[in-house]
Amino acid sequence: RDLGVGRLKFKVSVFGTMRSRIAALLVCCGAAALTTSPTSTPPSPPPLSFEAFLEARQETLCAEFAALDGSGAAFSRDAWRRETDGSRGLARVLQNGAVIEKGAVSTTFARGTVSAQRAAAMSARGRAVAEGATYEAAALSIV
Repeated sequence: RDLGVGRLKFKVSVFGTMRSRIAALLVCCGAAALTTSPTSTPPSPPPLSFEAFLEARQETLCAEFAALDGSGAAFSRDAWRRETDGSRGLARVLQNGAVIEKGAVSTTFARGTVSAQRAAAMSARGRAVAEGATYEAAALSIV
């Protein structure tokens, strides 16, 4: 089942009441960060960078999934960094839970330069990109 929160989309494949609980959790986590305050409220803190936003969502989702599981099992952390270009990520995995046999919530922040082959492919699809152009990509994955 696809769930959308603003521009964020999640795919959820679980059964029964757990599906509705996870759906509510995803909507709650995403909606809180994407809503704007009325002008009558005090000024809000500066907006988070997109990387900080995804990292915060990862922490929230891990805490909520662990609570939903209820077994006391904790998400492990496996951070990685590629020194050549600064790409990095964090894989969080919960195993052997009461409800979640094995699940992961991972972030990836990739940086690089566009190769000649990629530039040609993108340009052929109508998006003119020069070889050597820099790019950044970010992802929050729930498995």
